[in-house]
Amino acid sequence: MDRVETKEPADDTQGGEGTEGDPRFLFAFLLHETAWLIRRDFHARADEVGLTQVQARVLAHVARTEGISQVTLAQRLEISAMTLGKHLERMEAAGLIQRQRDAHDRRAWNVFVTERARPKLERIRAIAQDIRADALRDLNADEERTLVTLLQRLRANMLNPFPQDQGAARLQRSVS
Repeated sequence: MDRVETKEPADDTQGGEGTEGDPRFLFAFLLHETAWLIRRDFHARADEVGLTQVQARVLAHVARTEGISQVTLAQRLEISAMTLGKHLERMEAAGLIQRQRDAHDRRAWNVFVTERARPKLERIRAIAQDIRADALRDLNADEERTLVTLLQRLRANMLNPFPQDQGAARLQRSVS
């Protein structure tokens, strides 16, 4: 499948603090752009499996957390509960997922992957592995481990953006 060409961002590595060459300036842009490029490639290849990108993401998330609630799944996928509900209805009709009432909260639905979806899920994993290999091809094993470790730390920071000892100081800086 042909890849969509995108214009590469300028590599201004000579700038000083606050300029485009400043790593602090580039950080969010590069993180977002890289994630977008990975999603773009995945979306293009999800068609090979006969799934939409959302359906592929649903299967991947549900497989990692079988029995996830529909509300939590919508939050993780960053789509509305109503939009997710429509996707789940179609996927359930196709035999790819099964929804069951939560045993502790009869208003909630939990989502499970069916056996019929497992071959598609394996293909999704293979596509993800291929894309991961493309993205990491110029890194050695130590660099890959370092990258993952650093991304895990960044994620943890964002999940807890205001540690007890620094929260007030950060809020004060953002107001000033």
